[in-house]
Amino acid sequence: MRIRQTLLIGLVLCCGFQMALADEIDSHLIVVESTPANLFEKGQILASEKSIKLATGQRVKLIAIDGTVFTLIGKDFGASTRHIDDSKDALEKALLLLGDVNKNIVRSGEKQPTGVWMANIDMDGNYCSLKNKITLWRSDANQTATLLIETDKSNAEPVKINWPAKKETLTFAFRQGTKYWIYFDHTQDNQHGLTFYRIPAHIKKVFQRVRWMAKQGCLQQAIRCFPGGRQCQ
Repeated sequence: MRIRQTLLIGLVLCCGFQMALADEIDSHLIVVESTPANLFEKGQILASEKSIKLATGQRVKLIAIDGTVFTLIGKDFGASTRHIDDSKDALEKALLLLGDVNKNIVRSGEKQPTGVWMANIDMDGNYCSLKNKITLWRSDANQTATLLIETDKSNAEPVKINWPAKKETLTFAFRQGTKYWIYFDHTQDNQHGLTFYRIPAHIKKVFQRVRWMAKQGCLQQAIRCFPGGRQCQ
């Protein structure tokens, strides 16, 4: 009997802990903008909707960890009014407001990298990585080609990398915040500018990574971290 009671208590505590953890993860919010502007800092992370107290006329636009975008508006009496933005590009627009973002979004039907931490060499923009190396991805891997990589600040010859056929990806070690011009030797007139950033090691939680990526302009990756952020672990 005591063993059963002990097991039951353990199960209840375990489930309770998991539910509490899930609630903690699901309740975090990212501030997009507020009125007045100094009410909250843009990109600030708030613990939960319940913790937000607004006076009449004050408002704050937020992103939930599941990607929902909504605005809370303070009123004279009672809880704040909640307005959900259900437009198709609500999340995209909200993330654009968080930083100086190069607006390059993969549209429906377009091929895109299979993983979040990959950079599409056929698309200009900023890309973030968990390390000082990033996985370069190409949409067409039918043939062997020579990839060339160069920077604006260097007078050196471009780095040349052999890219075997049937291989969609390869790894490239980058310098933080450096813009690289990337192209194939047979398509020199079709160069794309890609800038790479390494996410600081101490930023581990998904909603913190989303905020950081949006500020660096890694918009496409930030969008793919919703809902739930499982791809950004």
